[in-house]
Amino acid sequence: VYAALYASNPLPNSDALASWLVDGVGVQGAMVKGPRSSPAQAGAPWGHLTVSQNPPAQILVFPGAFTQANAVVNEALILHTLSQIPSAPGQILELYAGHGNFTIPLAQSGHTVHAVEVGLHPEYKPELKGVTVERATAAAATRRWADAQRKVGAVLLDPTRTGARDVIEYPPPLGASQIVYVSCNPSTFARDAKALAEFGYVVDSLRLFDMMPQTHHVELVACLVSRHSPL
Repeated sequence: VYAALYASNPLPNSDALASWLVDGVGVQGAMVKGPRSSPAQAGAPWGHLTVSQNPPAQILVFPGAFTQANAVVNEALILHTLSQIPSAPGQILELYAGHGNFTIPLAQSGHTVHAVEVGLHPEYKPELKGVTVERATAAAATRRWADAQRKVGAVLLDPTRTGARDVIEYPPPLGASQIVYVSCNPSTFARDAKALAEFGYVVDSLRLFDMMPQTHHVELVACLVSRHSPL
């Protein structure tokens, strides 16, 4: 059950009421607005979205958060993405992580993940073994890891339509043998894949997902491996 309420009088804290409907009443999701309501970008969460049945996983949903529009295709996307990462890759650096669409299923599958997202909700604190989260831009976090000469086994990217140009120069110093790139824009992915090729990465696999049927939009998952990798 989902609830959408619009009050006739101003509300001192619409987010608190939405949170109470979810946590206290038990509705699956709620959004509350009223005259002169404050923007609900950074307030209490108003629901959870199931992103995977196997393993079971839910992510935090709140006004302003990004979620995939097609739950069935998203689950297929998650399962395929997980299948592209070796069972024991070492540390996974997840960039543009959102609120756990891949982070939580990866952790539940036994991986160690450091998830980076600039728009993290204050209440996003997944209590999962092997997961750390960082509120930062992908570029800033990756540059810091590169400067500290930290190594990772794999990098997972899920950028916006503008792509991941701002972090492309950093995966080589991180020693990542594998980059899994999730993209909603084939054009910017092609640009970034070309740049990664100059660092020795080749596209090993690529699969398309029709996230929005009967439109020109597609989601793709590409696995790029280093020519120096034993994979």
